[in-house]
Amino acid sequence: MTNDGLGPDPRHRAAILAALTRGIARDVDRLPLPARLCNAFVDVFGGAGAAITLGYHQPDRLTLCATDPTVARLDGLQEVLGEGPGWDAFTSRRVVTADLRHPTPWEHFSSTARQELGELWVCAVPMRPDDRALGVVMVYDESPEAVGGDPVLAQFLADAVGAALLGHDALLTDDVGPWVVRQQVHQAVGMVVAQLGISPVDAMAVIRAHAYSQDTTVEAIAALVLDRALDFSDTGPTTKDPE
Repeated sequence: MTNDGLGPDPRHRAAILAALTRGIARDVDRLPLPARLCNAFVDVFGGAGAAITLGYHQPDRLTLCATDPTVARLDGLQEVLGEGPGWDAFTSRRVVTADLRHPTPWEHFSSTARQELGELWVCAVPMRPDDRALGVVMVYDESPEAVGGDPVLAQFLADAVGAALLGHDALLTDDVGPWVVRQQVHQAVGMVVAQLGISPVDAMAVIRAHAYSQDTTVEAIAALVLDRALDFSDTGPTTKDPE
């Protein structure tokens, strides 16, 4: 389901932003900004957990934070399978929800998520602070009734989160954060390009397919490629036992 709300009543915007600001201001010394934005989004909107991903289905896709393993797996499944509410939210620039208790447009994502994680409700919201899709905030819970799921509020919050991220220079210098992890994915893509003589887009597809077949993440496969524990060639992928 999609929604294209126009925004909350102006009388409530100040209160909403104040609540978001209070959430961002917590744990400044303990958590980086993306993690605080995730927590603040959940505090204001509701939900059991949230993730923030930039780019989504672009080559430089990057998950900045995930509040718990469940939402991290929901995010990872969509990257590996190439489908899901997050993909549609990013391309349509509209709020997209999925109730895994019922049939959805994403057969593979829904069946795998339902089998691994249970019958959850997922809400994917595009961050569009400057009228373009910067990324997606994804929230989940046991049911829409547990959250309320107001798409107008969700969109307003996601746009505010996107604006906060656009102005955060520290994201570019976090040596131990997700930027480095994603750089490793790009390096692994380059190695697969060299091994198979294919395009970067095709190399990324190979890595995603291998992650799916091994029931793991793109980042995990990239790490194996970089460690040369996984080698792709014309004769097919080979793995080496650690010495």
